[in-house]
Amino acid sequence: MRRSEPGTRAYRNMERLPVPSVELPVCSQCGEEWLDKEATERLHDALEGAYAKALHKRAEWALDLLQKAIPQRELERLLGLSVGYLSKLRAGKKTSASLTAALLLLAKDTSRIQELRELFDAPGWVFCAKHYKMPNEPSVETPSMQLPVPTAEFSVSAIPVVAVEANDNTEELVVRLEATAA
Repeated sequence: MRRSEPGTRAYRNMERLPVPSVELPVCSQCGEEWLDKEATERLHDALEGAYAKALHKRAEWALDLLQKAIPQRELERLLGLSVGYLSKLRAGKKTSASLTAALLLLAKDTSRIQELRELFDAPGWVFCAKHYKMPNEPSVETPSMQLPVPTAEFSVSAIPVVAVEANDNTEELVVRLEATAA
């Protein structure tokens, strides 16, 4: 048995995860390290521990930046987390890669917080795969027409996408929608 050298290794979604030293069996003839069942379990446990630590460190870094941009309870609501979850995370609760990724992306560009709010508040038809568009961007062009941009004055969520697609006169459609909403 010989302790492996600490270093970095690609693991899950991290290209350079710092890995601690692990006891591994060594061939008595050539000195090559090899993995048996017990060594594989030790290596797996070391990688999992290092991965959990790295995720936690990144999540804490992101939360430190985000606390300047958004109250913690509002962030929890926006991410669909229970009240107090982020406090538990700060206190050592294990985090997921997907939550850490969301926190990192929001922390790197806090303007995405408002973008995320708008995406969750957008009417369902906005997410039709054929006509997907981001809120506050110009309407999506198709060969025959342009979809209207929803506004606070009216809602198009009850109108089937087929009806919107078939209408060549977008301005006329918007006028009719505003009239029915009044």
